[in-house]
Amino acid sequence: MNSKDRILAGFRNSKSEEVGVWFMRQAGRFLPDYRKLRGKYSFEEMCKDPELIREVTLLPLRYMDVDALIIFSDILTPLWGCGIDLKFVEGGGPLVGEVDSYVEALKRYDFNKNKFLFDGIKLVKNEVKDDKFLLGFSAAPFTFLAYLLEGGHSRNFLKIRSMIYERSDYLEDLFEITSEMIILYLEKQFEAGVDGAQIFDSWIGYMGRERFIWYKKFLKKIFKKFEGKNLIYFPLNSVHIMKEMVDLSVKVISVDWRCDISYPVEIGFKGGIQGNLDPAVFFLDEAVVFREVEKILMEKDKLNGFIFNTGHGLHPETPYNIVKKVVDFIHQWR
Repeated sequence: MNSKDRILAGFRNSKSEEVGVWFMRQAGRFLPDYRKLRGKYSFEEMCKDPELIREVTLLPLRYMDVDALIIFSDILTPLWGCGIDLKFVEGGGPLVGEVDSYVEALKRYDFNKNKFLFDGIKLVKNEVKDDKFLLGFSAAPFTFLAYLLEGGHSRNFLKIRSMIYERSDYLEDLFEITSEMIILYLEKQFEAGVDGAQIFDSWIGYMGRERFIWYKKFLKKIFKKFEGKNLIYFPLNSVHIMKEMVDLSVKVISVDWRCDISYPVEIGFKGGIQGNLDPAVFFLDEAVVFREVEKILMEKDKLNGFIFNTGHGLHPETPYNIVKKVVDFIHQWR
């Protein structure tokens, strides 16, 4: 079984002795070669250059034999396609420029303005062919709008949270337009050559059960459009609303360390599971690291499809040599 087949087993919801593994933010600041590139280029320059997208996406393979590569980009990349100013402040995250009309801005999304990303995908695909599983990605509607409405990163995302209660009709319009934009954005990634895509709902943990039931029709719309495609839904910090996700027609749900790896299956989810090592574990003694990794692997027999991952992105200080050892350990484990 090659790397790509290990990952595909997770999407096919089939039990496999071999386990596929990749990590969120695996092409990031914890790699020395990435830090060298960031010394030469800004984050925006790297996101907009197809050759740099190719190089950074492939960087993890210089250090470890991960089974999937996730394309180097940012979840706010579609803002450039909407003609919205987007900057990245060193140490401060994204900064979104002023928008006169959110509705009109989102409606004018032009995928051609994101051509650099699709060209980058083609370059990566031409290099790895079918040896590795290539993932694209997008923000989910809630998380995308949380950033847009706030104008960047926030500790609390109060604007979208308050809008849920007092301007729900307007927010519903924004969700509808954003969903259509995300569908087109993902379609172009699949056309360029990705084998699957992860949908990041990084801030859905702020939403309660009643409001998630209202919101999830937009997720269903996206997932239905890509029925048969290899999609992962990553709803960070959402164990409190996991029961409302079991009817989502997505092939894989990715869970974080707050959620038992088998919990979605126990409550009725029929697809594969991805997760859920706490990224903090990599900073512990090696014996503890392998103990925690093995705990997750021991649970996989309760599942059908399974892909090993962290429950969120790797931290910049993560020792890459330990990550490599974990990858090797997973591949050798039976």
